[in-house]
Amino acid sequence: MSSNVGLRRLSIRDCDFECRQGIKIYRDNVANGWGIHSVAIERCHFRGVAAGTAERSWGEESVGIEIADFGVSVIDKVDFNGFARAIYIPQGGTVVKNARIEMVSYAVDVQGGGVLKAENFAIEAPYQCGINLEGASYASLNGIYIANDGWENNNTGGIDGIRFAQGRYFLQDVTVAGARTGGALVFVGGMPTKSVFMGVDATTSSPGVAWKGFAPTSNLTLLQCNNP
Repeated sequence: MSSNVGLRRLSIRDCDFECRQGIKIYRDNVANGWGIHSVAIERCHFRGVAAGTAERSWGEESVGIEIADFGVSVIDKVDFNGFARAIYIPQGGTVVKNARIEMVSYAVDVQGGGVLKAENFAIEAPYQCGINLEGASYASLNGIYIANDGWENNNTGGIDGIRFAQGRYFLQDVTVAGARTGGALVFVGGMPTKSVFMGVDATTSSPGVAWKGFAPTSNLTLLQCNNP
């Protein structure tokens, strides 16, 4: 094997983590050749360790899984509790499915032009944002439920459900429920500045639900989504 090939595939399965810093995958051409090209994290449990602060006691620097690689990684059948970021994607492409995430600052945070495909998972009590796509170039969300309910010192619920910026996004069967001080869907960083809420349209003879304050964009597609 050539010394600059690096680790092609890495699988982590059936593990329990109690930590402030969990799994971190980096691309390092100097130390690891071409880095890790494919990562699979399956059937794992992550519990944050308290930092001793009064609010958000897990500490702002804590991360359950961090993936900074240019390959495609898969995170499947995992659950998280008590992190600043349950899943942090500084770059690269990641598939997240069959997950449960609760009591975190950010459930999923994508930066650096990363790509996210997320399906079939629930997020409960995110303090800052359920899914932050400010730095994503593309994201597909299917079968996602985000409940912004109160907990500990944050009785008013979460701030934002999902944040967007200058990428392309596809949302299907996505629900953002509960109290929040921001918006269900929030555009930042050059996108339309209006937040998105679901409300009743009483101007027609057959009242139904409609997105309120929604500035249409060709980069965002919504199918069967809801904000009760």
